[in-house]
Amino acid sequence: DKSRHQFTSVYYRPGFYHAKLLVNKKVVKERLLMIPTTGWLGLIERQPVPVYLDSAEFISKNGLSAPISVITKNNIPLGPEPPAVSYFNVGNFEPVPLKNFSFSALIRNDYHSGTAPCQYVQITLFTDNTPVVIYLSAKGCISNLTLLNGRFYESGKNNDLSGFGTDLSQWVKISCHSAGKKIQYLVNDKLVYESELPLYNENIVGMGLGFQGTGSAKNIELSKGGRSVFKAF
Repeated sequence: DKSRHQFTSVYYRPGFYHAKLLVNKKVVKERLLMIPTTGWLGLIERQPVPVYLDSAEFISKNGLSAPISVITKNNIPLGPEPPAVSYFNVGNFEPVPLKNFSFSALIRNDYHSGTAPCQYVQITLFTDNTPVVIYLSAKGCISNLTLLNGRFYESGKNNDLSGFGTDLSQWVKISCHSAGKKIQYLVNDKLVYESELPLYNENIVGMGLGFQGTGSAKNIELSKGGRSVFKAF
């Protein structure tokens, strides 16, 4: 309404957003917006509002892990389509340039029953522009994988993302780092893929770890030029 001056929205998930005001499909104003967390935030994905977990339900001295009992306690069915469990940490460390970063974590998918044989895992590095999003799965599901490299999506339909297929029932080390003008991606310390760095400067401001069903993570570290900026468990 041209006579009004306020327009609001609720953000139920943390991250970095580009809030845009459109008139006749044309962007007339844009605002960058970061939704931070206070330490780690765990949630079970539901639409439109997720189920937020208490810290004790997914954080321990050994890492991040939301057991099946936590999901069922919240009256969320595991079938026929299992939920997704996500852990976020946004806005709690100094920004790390994508052109000079290193990230690593140990991850494991803890659910592979029913319609979840692919054991999908999603690793997101939120930036102040386009994020880096890495998907992993069981080896037989690699055709469904995608990679968002901070610039654009690359699909497993027409790119060789087979290196992101692995046995996620066991602990898997996933890491990535800048190397010259590229981002290199490693699974269990083996180089599996490379992509071009964005043409513009981006800074990592947060991270998210998502699991089909549920999963665990530990030994999480983000570094800037060889200096550790964030480390957990």
